[in-house]
Amino acid sequence: MLLVSGAVQAQITLIPDSGFENHLINEGIDTDGTVNGQVLTADIEDETELILGADFSINDLTGIQDFTSLEHLFMTDMNLPQVDLSQNLNLEDLSIDDLALESLDLTNNINLRDLNIGLDVTGGNYSSDLSELDLTQNIALTDVGINIGKLLFLDLSNNPNLDLVSLRFMPEIQAINVANGNNESMGFLHISNNPNLICIQVDDPAAVIAGTTPPYDNWTIENNDSNPLITDDCSFGVEDFLVQNVHVYPNPVQDMLYIEALEGIELKQIKLYNQLGQILMHSREVSQIDVSRLSTGFYLLSLETDKGIITKKLII
Repeated sequence: MLLVSGAVQAQITLIPDSGFENHLINEGIDTDGTVNGQVLTADIEDETELILGADFSINDLTGIQDFTSLEHLFMTDMNLPQVDLSQNLNLEDLSIDDLALESLDLTNNINLRDLNIGLDVTGGNYSSDLSELDLTQNIALTDVGINIGKLLFLDLSNNPNLDLVSLRFMPEIQAINVANGNNESMGFLHISNNPNLICIQVDDPAAVIAGTTPPYDNWTIENNDSNPLITDDCSFGVEDFLVQNVHVYPNPVQDMLYIEALEGIELKQIKLYNQLGQILMHSREVSQIDVSRLSTGFYLLSLETDKGIITKKLII
């Protein structure tokens, strides 16, 4: 009886979200036609396309892991916080628009070629808190369109087959890395309307800036209101940006040290170290600090901002 029970259970996929199951019923996928929290695995394992929208108020995609043949997935206008597609290994085409997304797992989708994501955009119904997107394992990607409101960084350096890339309307993004070692095969790149973008990392900065030879004559990198640095190493680019836009004065200092960040940079906290690496001060009051009680000598001042951390040498 245990063996029989296990065999029956193995043929069932749990679908706890009634909206998700209702959709499967309406599409003729769930053949029992009843909302009962489950579907025959045989009903879904050969499905290659799934289109999910607002009609059924889907909040949970548990069960999608057994859509093992799924190649095309389109999701729009849903209060859906977590999406884990790590077991949908045949997925080739993914489109996500206006979800209340907090996490997205694509780490095992090595066959993914087309990816379009629009989250937390003006006019949308849902706010998304997705601030990280790991595409390092998606080496087959060719077409990418990203518009994620709270995304801070985007790394496409491990995607050597990129052809069409559009990265637009991301108010929080600070650095984009498209230095995939194969920029000359990237026929189209459009980066615009990213007001806090500091740095764009590419294979050949001089060629990109000149924009006269293919494919760079078909690349568009607009001002983005921040005049981002185009470089082959954004780690230095962000640091240079902060050095130029966060001011510490006077230096040398006797009494009061003032810290000023230009518009668009938020200072979060400061730490003052002596030459032995010991923390002498740690404060979230970052506009000024009183150093009058410290001995004369050299110190290190660490400044944490919303765009990174920089360290400045201080003389008292």
